[in-house]
Amino acid sequence: MSCRYIDRVNLYLNDDLYLEKQIGMDEYGKLSYEASVSIKGRKVGNTRKTINKEGEIISTNTYVLTTEDVSVGDKIDGEEVVDIKEVKDRWGNKVAVELYL
Repeated sequence: MSCRYIDRVNLYLNDDLYLEKQIGMDEYGKLSYEASVSIKGRKVGNTRKTINKEGEIISTNTYVLTTEDVSVGDKIDGEEVVDIKEVKDRWGNKVAVELYL
């Protein structure tokens, strides 16, 4: 049944975005990332307060919806992902993720 929701979500995801997956630290202590790959999503300006990995309350200005596997710390279009929420259908199946940059 959730197939209908995924189809609707995929119609909405018509922006080309670039994902860089975090792979660890380099020899100088800086975060390093994989080469960017193109993904489909929807990027919208939306201010929201959230709590980051260190427990600090921060304000985010960009919201991204996608079906790709993304983690906190990865980058979308050069901006770091600071918070992730799952979007579920009415049966509890994950159909997308909300990313806050």
